[in-house]
Amino acid sequence: FSSFYADDTAYAASDAPHARRKTFTGQSLQEMLLQLESFCSKWRIGLNASKTKLILFKLNNKQNTTPNIYLKNELLKYEEEAKFLGITFDSKLSFKNHVEDIVKRSKKKLNLLKALRGRTWGANPETLLHSYRSYIRPLLEYSCILFANADQQLQTKIQAIETEAIKIAFNLAPWTSNYWCYTLINFTPILSRMKTLSKDFLLKNSKDKLINELTTNSKHSNIGVHSPVYKALNW
Repeated sequence: FSSFYADDTAYAASDAPHARRKTFTGQSLQEMLLQLESFCSKWRIGLNASKTKLILFKLNNKQNTTPNIYLKNELLKYEEEAKFLGITFDSKLSFKNHVEDIVKRSKKKLNLLKALRGRTWGANPETLLHSYRSYIRPLLEYSCILFANADQQLQTKIQAIETEAIKIAFNLAPWTSNYWCYTLINFTPILSRMKTLSKDFLLKNSKDKLINELTTNSKHSNIGVHSPVYKALNW
């Protein structure tokens, strides 16, 4: 499939089970790139192979098949991660680097809340929390359907941003527990909100061809290793 937004373009292909396979992933992807080259040549649009990222998503290190893919007769190099529309995709789809990046950027923005609160005077808790929800939380929630059910350590880092914002708003001690922080607010905690947003997105777009296939094939795992889609739908 393909994805276009402004000047950002992405192509993706996946292997079907052997019984249903008609073409291999590398072959499908190469054919798409040839069509892209033909289109760009016709409309005099430049392509830069050196700026093109190629990434192989894999569940484990045993999947070492890396077909050669060319763009304008240049062999593309495989990368461990690639950024598309502000989201950093890694080869294992853990979104570890993406989450760490947005957490780092959010920490810098928390300084604004500290400045608004001041030491002896400043905005009240309601205004500070409104600023958090308007200025910082959207950064954490953007594309959250991809990592709402990520590794627990990554979720904890996201939650820590919100609890820090609450501590700043109410001028609480650094060691204040998360439980006590959340008793002081009247909005949905971010981790619960992210999971709700993910579930709503899947349900609202359930008729989409790609999403419908994901939701239809999402099944319970007998060994407890559920897919992110299954987790989102059963939140």
